[in-house]
Amino acid sequence: MQKTQMVPIGLSLSDIKEAIKLSWKFYDALKNAPNEAKDMAKDFAILSGVLNQIQDDLNRGNGSAIAAHGERRMRLLESITADLMQTLAEVQTLVDKFRPLAEAGRMSEEIWRKIKFKMSQTKIHSIQKSITAHISAFSLLLTSMGNSSLHRIEAGLKELRLEANSVEVDFSGSVEESGKPTHDSTTTGAKQDNVEDNTLQQPPSVPLNRTSVLHREPPPNAKILPFDPRITDPLGIEVGMQRSKDFLLLIEQLPSTAHADIGDVIFSNCKVTCFNFYRLHGLHRTKFGRKDGSHELKLFQISKYPERFPETANDLSLEEWTSKLVHAYGRVNEPDTIHASHLYDYMYSTHFFHNIPMITSLVDAWGKVKVDQVERWLVYSLALCQVLKGWDSLDRLKALWAAIHQPETAFINKALLMPPLLAQPPARAVDRAVDDEDGRPSKGPELRNMRITRINQAKRVRQAKRVTQVERVRRRTGTMRQKTWMRNLKKNKEKN
Repeated sequence: MQKTQMVPIGLSLSDIKEAIKLSWKFYDALKNAPNEAKDMAKDFAILSGVLNQIQDDLNRGNGSAIAAHGERRMRLLESITADLMQTLAEVQTLVDKFRPLAEAGRMSEEIWRKIKFKMSQTKIHSIQKSITAHISAFSLLLTSMGNSSLHRIEAGLKELRLEANSVEVDFSGSVEESGKPTHDSTTTGAKQDNVEDNTLQQPPSVPLNRTSVLHREPPPNAKILPFDPRITDPLGIEVGMQRSKDFLLLIEQLPSTAHADIGDVIFSNCKVTCFNFYRLHGLHRTKFGRKDGSHELKLFQISKYPERFPETANDLSLEEWTSKLVHAYGRVNEPDTIHASHLYDYMYSTHFFHNIPMITSLVDAWGKVKVDQVERWLVYSLALCQVLKGWDSLDRLKALWAAIHQPETAFINKALLMPPLLAQPPARAVDRAVDDEDGRPSKGPELRNMRITRINQAKRVRQAKRVTQVERVRRRTGTMRQKTWMRNLKKNKEKN
C-alpha cells in the first residue's frame, strides 16, 4: 500500500525539495568564495542537512513525526519554509547577476571582488543572519518534536505502571472450589473515579470485577523527585517536601523583590566559592591549553584588563567563573590546573560539574526567577559549593532551600543569606600553589627568606668595604707622613 503524504494545504514536498536543491547549489557556488561568503556557504550546507531530515520524516506518510503533532505544527513548518524560500530568492538574485561572468562554473578572484563590492558587508551579514535564523527555527522544530515524543512515551509507561499497580493492589486473587480464579474488588473499585474534578464513568465493556485505572497522573499527595539522587543524596537536603504545583504557586506569589533576593543570594555565594577556590589553589597559573607558552594569556586573566587577575569575587561574573572552572576541570590533574584532590569528591563532581554554567539561567532578563527552574539550579548551586569546599556558602544556600519550601515564609532574609562583605580571602596563592614545572609544593616563603638573607649579607659586605677603604686612606696618609718625617730627619743630619 502506498503511503499517503500528510502535508497541509500551502506546503508541498516539492517546496522542501526545492529548498534542499537551492541550499546545496548555493553551498557549491560559495564554497570557494572569500571568507565573508565562505562562512555563509557553511550555513547552506547545514541548512541542507536539516531540510533532508525534515524531508525524510515527511516521506514516511502516516508514520511522520511532524504530522503526528497535528495541523498546528505543520502550519509552523509551512511558515518557516515560506520565509526560507524568500531568503533563498534573494541569494538567487545575487548569484544570477554574476552568473554570466563565471568561467567553467567557477568565479575568478576579480569577479569575487565585484561580488564583494556589490553585496557589501551589510548585505552578506543580513543574509547570513537570516539563514542562521532559519536553521535555528528548523532545528527547534525537530527538537520540540523529539521532546514531545519522549513525554508521550514517558506518560504511556507511567500509565502502564499505575495500571499494573492498581491491578496488584486493588484485587485479591483467590480460587474457587471449581478451580476458577476469582477477584474480589476492594472499596477502591468504585464505578466512578474523580480525577481533577472530572467524573469518569466505568465503561460498560469492563466487567464489575475489574476496576478502571485509578490515576492517569501521580496521586495529588505523591512526592515528585525530579532530581538525580546521585546529586541530591550527598547534599543532605529534603527533596520533594511539597507537591510540585504548590511549590510553583508559592514561588509565583513571592514579590518581585524576593525574586531578586533569591537570585542575588545564589549568585553571590557561588561567586565567593569560586573565587576562594581559585585563590586557594593558585589557578592564576592555569593556561587555556596545555601547549600554551608562558607569555600567552592565562585562563583567568580579566578580558577587559588582560594584565590583571581577579582580586575579588566580583571581578568576574558568575558565568565567567563557572565557564572558566569547567574549562580548567577539563584538564584535571595537569600541573597548572585543578587537581582531583582539591575537590571534595571528584567522582561526585562528574555527575554535574559540566552543567554549572547553566546556573546563571535561573534569572531571566528582567531579574525574575524562572519558577520552573529554581529548584533545579539551586540544587546545582549547592552541589557546586560542596564540591569546591565552600562550606559557609553551602550552609547559607541550604538555609535558602529551607526558606523557599516553607509556605508560611513571607520573605527571604537576604541579610543572613548573603556572604559577608568584609570576608577575607585565603592567603595569596603563591604560598600554597603547586609549581608549574614539577608539581612539588611551592618554596615561596623559603625563597623570600633566602632573598632577605642575601640582601643583609650584601649590606654587611658593602659596610665592610667602606671601613676597609677608610683604613687604607688612613694607613696611606700615615705612611706618607712617616716618609716625610724620615726625609726631613735625614736632611738635618746631613747639615750637621
